[in-house]
Amino acid sequence: MRAIDVVEQSIGDGQREIAGAAAFADGGRVPVYLQFPDAGPHPAPGDVFLPMLLVPAMALHEDLHIDAPVSRSLLDAANESVGPVLAAFHPRLERVEIRAAEVADDADAVAPPTIGSFFSHGLDSRWTLMRRQTELTHLVYIHGFDLNLDASGVLAELASRARAVADAAGLELVELRGNGRRQLNRAAQQRFDARGPRQHFSETFQLGSLLTSFGQGLAGQVGKMVIASSWRLEDGGAHGSHPWIEGNWSTPRIRFELDGSHASRIERARELAEKRPDLLRGVRVCWRRPHRVENCGQCGKCLRLRMELELADVAPGEGPFDDALDHRALRRARIVVSSSFWGAILEEARRRGDREAQRTAEILLGLRRHPGRELMRARRELRRVRRRVRTRFARRTPR
Repeated sequence: MRAIDVVEQSIGDGQREIAGAAAFADGGRVPVYLQFPDAGPHPAPGDVFLPMLLVPAMALHEDLHIDAPVSRSLLDAANESVGPVLAAFHPRLERVEIRAAEVADDADAVAPPTIGSFFSHGLDSRWTLMRRQTELTHLVYIHGFDLNLDASGVLAELASRARAVADAAGLELVELRGNGRRQLNRAAQQRFDARGPRQHFSETFQLGSLLTSFGQGLAGQVGKMVIASSWRLEDGGAHGSHPWIEGNWSTPRIRFELDGSHASRIERARELAEKRPDLLRGVRVCWRRPHRVENCGQCGKCLRLRMELELADVAPGEGPFDDALDHRALRRARIVVSSSFWGAILEEARRRGDREAQRTAEILLGLRRHPGRELMRARRELRRVRRRVRTRFARRTPR
């Protein structure tokens, strides 16, 4: 795998862009770019691509070459820290050779005293804002990370709301724009699926490295970036986000810290309800298309959040949803369930002795039989097999 045609340039309106393409060994290419404020020292162009491409290269067992300058500390981190950790966590990831067209010496670089935190309107980032507000100087909102860039109206409104949150907290909002998660991960997922059993590429392997890739665009402007953890370590085990991953991507120009991996999402919801109900009411997690500003309340992420809020004793109207959760409808819902998050929900339901919530979680996790869920799983598995067959057949068919 290679990062090719890498160009750094000013694009006007106080913005700078690092753009290029990720080239796979099979000849496929995915254009990738990151836009960030054109202020202060600029990162080495390859610093954006290295964290972004390392995990796909390891998953596809392809050596990685960055056709652009890369900071020496970042190259060392990939070879000596992050790569070995990822390979130890995940048997399907393989150590690869990492090379750069040029190595930039950054030993004398100094990180500024500013501290930022990624902000997505989700439960985790709002909880981290509550915890760390007094030490933060910036909130960082990414266009194109959670939602597609073609949802421009929704993204603009969410950025406006993020600015209002930042203003209320006395912080500066920084906006980034890039396509590294959506397009690149889709291409990597397709190739990874053809190699074996399907695993959610972004969540399982890539999440923390992708966020640090976006954060590299702020190297020299923000000295430290706080990343809200998505789960407790004891719930999710070794995933694509872990204190040994994000933290090891630190360089003299910018440091990264994973925040909150000791607390479950239910504990975070409960604490927000007690201390900052204003932040809790503004939580937005919805991914249903067409994208909308408000939560739909019915997609997988909305339903999971509603379950977490119920177990945190957040009454309807006190959080982002006004109506009560319908457990019977949730059990029949056609949603994909992540064992990392729903395992914590089941644990909390058992601890509380909430039999209805326990039954719902067991059905969704496949621990209790339910006709509708069994049929949905069979159909989903059939679609996976069909995709895998089509992918392999397309690769073997001569052009």
